[in-house]
Amino acid sequence: MLLLPRLVNRYPRMRPWLALLGAGLAALITSSFALGMLIAGQLENMRTMQSQGLANLTVLRDEINTTLERLARDFEPECSEANLYALRKVIFFSRTVGDIGILDDKDQLVCSTAIGILPQALPMPAPDAVYRAPSTGFSSRIFLDVSVAEMQRQEKAAVIAVGRFDVIVNPFSTAPLLLGGASAIQISPDEAPVRTVLRNPALQPDWVERLREPAYANARPAGFDWKEMAFVAVDRLPRSVFVIQSVVTWDDFLAAHNRQLKLSVVAALVIGSLCYLVARQHIDRWSGLEHRIASLLIPQNIVCHYQPIVDLQTGATLGCEVLFRLRDGPAVLYPDSVLPAVIQRHLTWQLDQLVVSTALSELTRHLPDLRSFQIAFNFFPENIELSKITSLFGKCLAHTPHDGLQFEIEVIEEAYGASLAKEAASLKERGFLISVDDFGTGYSNLASVKALAPDLLKIDRSFVMEMEDHSLRSSMIEEIVLIANAVGAKVIAEGVENASQATLLREKGVQFGQGYWFARPMPIEQLSVHMRT
Repeated sequence: MLLLPRLVNRYPRMRPWLALLGAGLAALITSSFALGMLIAGQLENMRTMQSQGLANLTVLRDEINTTLERLARDFEPECSEANLYALRKVIFFSRTVGDIGILDDKDQLVCSTAIGILPQALPMPAPDAVYRAPSTGFSSRIFLDVSVAEMQRQEKAAVIAVGRFDVIVNPFSTAPLLLGGASAIQISPDEAPVRTVLRNPALQPDWVERLREPAYANARPAGFDWKEMAFVAVDRLPRSVFVIQSVVTWDDFLAAHNRQLKLSVVAALVIGSLCYLVARQHIDRWSGLEHRIASLLIPQNIVCHYQPIVDLQTGATLGCEVLFRLRDGPAVLYPDSVLPAVIQRHLTWQLDQLVVSTALSELTRHLPDLRSFQIAFNFFPENIELSKITSLFGKCLAHTPHDGLQFEIEVIEEAYGASLAKEAASLKERGFLISVDDFGTGYSNLASVKALAPDLLKIDRSFVMEMEDHSLRSSMIEEIVLIANAVGAKVIAEGVENASQATLLREKGVQFGQGYWFARPMPIEQLSVHMRT
């Protein structure tokens, strides 16, 4: 499951295609399932047809065999009127026998129950198949499509002979054999051509000949013939030369299930559309910053910009504040969009480490000769701990000269508390400066500021912006300066954008300024040039 989010994040352009792929797969699975169910139903129906056909054919075979065995056992092959009368009684009680004939020793028909004694013996054609009944050992000869016009009839019939008796199969008894939907019944004797006994009128002409091929004369379970694109089933009647065959072409299958297939297509489209919406929701979530932020927090994605801090009296640059940006492919993200995701995923310490290590590496490499240069870092409140911060700075500066650098840790008013005051005091003992960022926007009072004992108070830019209008809000700057004096802190004004604001701030007792009037946040290369001018 982790592979998909990685693909989504690594290849942003694939996001809509992945959603479409998921929808397509869902639609394909749905339609395939529906088609599979229809195919399974078709195969089951063919098995039922075959079973019913075999059952009917078994009944027919058994009645014919029973009649022939009785004739060979109980009757003499003579054409007397008494014998023919007795044979007619046999026909009366049979559902499958239409006529009984007697043959001479040359296999010629000499009399029958329907005609009586023939004026002239009629020779029988060569048998289409010969097989021996296992139960009796009698040898049966099968004649298909025998023309009985010579027998004064106007139709063709199937004739089965044992010894000197033959029976004409009643055509009405063969009609039910294909009622279940089977396609054909064939005679498939060993080492002889396959001959058709019955065929379904709905069977396509090209399949009439094809079913006589040896490939379809041997038993095969119901299945799909990919070569012929048709459902085929072949079963052999046990202890006989008869095979029953069922064929449904792919075109016939589609035509028979046209409505169900259309419904399955509609269902597939609906399910595919729903899956697309769900997939897009998941992909949008996976592509959201809160999901990707952990993979983005690597050194090569951290961009540090530096905004100079200026002495309002002399105009000299005394230090800078480190501001970070985050690369996200070709885009560069600002803190306001990054920080909520970092906080949500509990990655604040990872980000603080990356910003400090990147900034210190760049500053010491590009500005190696700085003296008394103050560098301000914004830490998340939960990360302001002596052990963590000293270990981090120690590791980053282990092989770098930094005697002229001062490090300022910025805190926010909302983070005030006994534990923060304790950690801040320990950090100050180790040489770190403590500043209160955006001072005046929270709910601090003189007592809480005294407990923290900061080195610097930073006036929020919202106060500076309203100074020239002499608003009530801007009048709080004097109060902030008084608080700073009371706790022994200096004041930095953020967001200074013109000379008038700088002058007013200086007149109000603010020592330092930071804003576009002096310099915008800049990459380390520009800061290096700025420090030399």
